[in-house]
Amino acid sequence: MAIAAMTLLTACNNTPKFTVDGTIANADSTTLYLENITGNNPILVDSVILNDKGNYKFTHDVAEHAQFYRLRLGNQSINLVVDTIAHITCNSQSQAFATNYTIAGSEDCIVMREVAINGARLKALVNKAMNNEEMRTSALDSIAAYKTRMTDLVLQAPSSAIAYYILMQRVNG
Repeated sequence: MAIAAMTLLTACNNTPKFTVDGTIANADSTTLYLENITGNNPILVDSVILNDKGNYKFTHDVAEHAQFYRLRLGNQSINLVVDTIAHITCNSQSQAFATNYTIAGSEDCIVMREVAINGARLKALVNKAMNNEEMRTSALDSIAAYKTRMTDLVLQAPSSAIAYYILMQRVNG
């Protein structure tokens, strides 16, 4: 019986894990959340109150299939995808958390950053163009370039988590 219990405990300790860590500058005493966003509603996985240095580290079990997560600071978020054992490092600052960050350790997360940043720029341009006739041409050109780039990314790996993420993107709606 004791051997079976030890075997079970050892097996539980060998569960594959992923780690997300980094530094968020100027975020002393702010709470950083790691949320699973694979389903319809975000599920809180973990959180940490950042110290004066802004260092954080989350370690969580890897699921059987790719899962989408986000780091959330206030109403800003950075999306991540995890489909294997990974060590993802994400550094940012509190003022521009979702738009001025670096990411390393996962090629998929690097591509997700490109998608998110380009989508945010496009959304800002579309919002401005709605009230300015001259900007509409620029906005339409930007939309066409964005669609072309996203199509290229999807076609590189059509069955990947990144392709799914790109196909779920919306601009203003």
